[in-house]
Amino acid sequence: MKNFTLFRESQFFQIRADFFNAFNHPNYGLVSSPTFGNALSGDFLNVGSTIGGGRSVVLWGKFVF
Repeated sequence: MKNFTLFRESQFFQIRADFFNAFNHPNYGLVSSPTFGNALSGDFLNVGSTIGGGRSVVLWGKFVF
């Protein structure tokens, strides 16, 4: 995140970048509940269910006043 001051100190333009899976590593179905429901359903450590996701970058621009 980077702020650029424009006309006054109270007004600025903000640029932000969010990276999801930036290193393109597979996510092997993490356990989402303390009852291990995800592990027992067959999706835990299933490589085939994680192949579809790749890198994702979101760029934001916002004027704050």
